[in-house]
Amino acid sequence: MQSVPMLRASLAMPPLAGAVPVREASALLNRALSRSAIGHEVRVALAQFPIVKPIIERLAWYVTDQMPVPVNFARSLLALCLVYAQRQLTKAQAASLSPVSNAVRNAWVSGLYWHVPMMVEVDVAAGDEHWDPFAGEPLGLWLKSHGQPSFRLVTPADGYAFVSPRVMRMAVAAATMKPDELAELGLSLEAIAAYEIP
Repeated sequence: MQSVPMLRASLAMPPLAGAVPVREASALLNRALSRSAIGHEVRVALAQFPIVKPIIERLAWYVTDQMPVPVNFARSLLALCLVYAQRQLTKAQAASLSPVSNAVRNAWVSGLYWHVPMMVEVDVAAGDEHWDPFAGEPLGLWLKSHGQPSFRLVTPADGYAFVSPRVMRMAVAAATMKPDELAELGLSLEAIAAYEIP
């Protein structure tokens, strides 16, 4: 495996909330759900917890449905995030007296970010330009100005090789969740980042 070119950003990213085209993000999410075996279950959960939909749409815009999973380029990272979030929702519902409790909803949200650190194992490039997953520019926006990219498996380079997955989860959650959503959910970025999949 090759090392990814020097990435320029720190993990302190600005929120994406104001820059996300809702229609395009919703289309990315719907496309991912239509290709997934759990699409119906996610749609049911979104109806139960409507506050989560804009969060998932922002994550969809951030990684798109094109970012592959490093161990299986035939599957998108977005689909993997949705599957693991749904598993956490199901486990939390089985352990709860109320299938629509805040704890159940928050297990779902926290599970959504579990696999986002895999992004540093995939180099997204168009010519000599490479997408930096922590520069604050979502992949959806980057693709608009760079066209069809190539994706290749890489070894995380420079600082990202030494950044913990928790810090990466926290950075992506900070970029895709509004402070008022965190407050309404009763969640902190630290709780999302430290979430352990049972």
